[in-house]
Amino acid sequence: MTTVSACVVTWNGGERLLRLLASLDGCHEVILVDNASSDGTPDRVAAAHPEVRLVRNATNAGYARGMNQAVGQATGDLALLLNDDVVVPRGALPALVGAVEAVPGAVAAGPRLVGEDGREQTSASGLPTLRGLLHRVSLLRWTGAFRAAHHAWRRPPVDAGPVPALCGAALLVRREALLRRPFDEGYPFGLEDADLCARLAADGPLVFAPDAALVHTGGVATAANLAFAYRGFEVGYARFLRLHAGRGPAALYKLLVTLDQPARALGAALEGAGRLLAGRTGRARESARRLGAILRFMATGMTALWWA
Repeated sequence: MTTVSACVVTWNGGERLLRLLASLDGCHEVILVDNASSDGTPDRVAAAHPEVRLVRNATNAGYARGMNQAVGQATGDLALLLNDDVVVPRGALPALVGAVEAVPGAVAAGPRLVGEDGREQTSASGLPTLRGLLHRVSLLRWTGAFRAAHHAWRRPPVDAGPVPALCGAALLVRREALLRRPFDEGYPFGLEDADLCARLAADGPLVFAPDAALVHTGGVATAANLAFAYRGFEVGYARFLRLHAGRGPAALYKLLVTLDQPARALGAALEGAGRLLAGRTGRARESARRLGAILRFMATGMTALWWA
C-alpha cells in the first residue's frame, strides 16, 4: 500500500493552518515545520493535533529550507507538499495518488487549485523563459513583442496529463526523488517550485490531475509582506534564468529589471494618484503598497538581484 507523508511549512499560520490539518485524511504521517511563528501557532497545533510531528525553528528559515527539513523526516513513499492555506477535501488525496501511479514513471502530480470563491487558479503551467519574462518589463510590455511567450509560459493546461511545471502550493512527489533533488534554498521567496519541477523532470513526468481539486486561499504570504515578496520574485526569476538558461540571459534580464524600476515606481505613483482622485481609496492604498515595495527593492534589493 502506498503511504503518504504530508509536509507543511508555516509562519503564523493560525486558523488557516488548523483548517488544513483538520482536512488531512489518509496520510501516513503529518510533519509540520514552524518558521518561528510569533502568534502561538505551534502551541495551538500541539494542543489540537498531538499526532502532528512538529519541528520548531528558532528563526524563519524560509519555505525551501523548511520543506527540505520536513521531507528529510518523512518516511512515506510519497510526500504531499502543502502550503498552510490549503484545504484538502475528502477524496482529493486518493485521486492525486491515483494520478501519479497511473502514469508510468511519473515522479509527481499536482491537483487543480480552486479559490475559496470557487474561481480556478493557475495549477500548472510552462516554465519561465527569457522571452516570457521580458513581457514583465514595463519598458518593453507596451510593444507586445513578448506577449505570446509570456502567455505560453503562464497558460494553464486544460486536460490531465504531463506538464512542465506544477504549482508548489500543493504537490505530491515521490519522496526518493525529493531526497535526490531537494528544494534549492537559494530562492528567497517564489520560483522554488518552478526550479524543483525543472529538475524533477529529469526523473520522470510531472502530471496535472484536474480530478483532484484542492481549495487554496492564495496570496497570504505575499499580502503579509509585499516588499519581501516583490524582492523574492525578482531575485527568483534572475536565479532561475541563470541556472536554467545561462548567465547571458540572466545578466540581460537583471539589467532590464534594474532599468525598469523607476518606470514601475512612476507607474505605481500615477496609478495611486488616479485612484485617489477617483475616490477609490482602497485601491489607492494597494498602489501605495506596491510603490513602497518597488522603492524598497530599489534601495535594498539590487545587490541580491545581481548576485542571484
